Amino acid sequence: METLMQQVTADATAPDNHQHRYGQTAAKSVISRIPVRLALAAAGALFVSGCYVVPLHSEAGQAPVYAYTTQVPPQISHPHAAPAVGPALPASLHVRLYPVNETARQQGALQGVVADTQGGRGTFTLAVAGDQLQGEATRVPDNYPGFGRVFRDVLGGAPATVPGARKGLANASGSRGLYANCEYVMTAPTLGTGVCAFSNGAKYQVHFGG
Repeated sequence: METLMQQVTADATAPDNHQHRYGQTAAKSVISRIPVRLALAAAGALFVSGCYVVPLHSEAGQAPVYAYTTQVPPQISHPHAAPAVGPALPASLHVRLYPVNETARQQGALQGVVADTQGGRGTFTLAVAGDQLQGEATRVPDNYPGFGRVFRDVLGGAPATVPGARKGLANASGSRGLYANCEYVMTAPTLGTGVCAFSNGAKYQVHFGG
């Protein structure tokens, strides 16, 4: 742009040899310079407002053609693909059941797994004497009707109230007709205690996590 302005200025201030050669009047010389001054003013406006070089087209074997413009060329954005987010994996909690009465002692200690699906519900599996009991575990509110019945049946009293603890129910059944009803209280995301009462009379105290 600076080179263009220098060229226009030089053309405007150069002596008019052609006019002196043919004896034309000074008035005609002034009139002929009006377009030059207008061009100089336009170039100055371009210099102040900003000038951009934009390619028009380019053919094979030839230099590209450019044009000057005061409009800012559009910016081309390249959006980045968002990383794929997979579904949340369930958190598995190991469950240990310890006998409370004689029937449970004959069966022995048991182990199970609660797979929490992060939505307040999960699956509950338990192995008893070669039978696989399957069911679900669900969190319930503090004022859930009937909660504490299994605690009173197994331990003779309601569970102790712990601030911030979460209550839940778990039930499972097997192919041989055996089933279990359980209640639990989670004092931490992966720690808790509970009780289970089986249909054959066995009673267990339950420990989550640890």
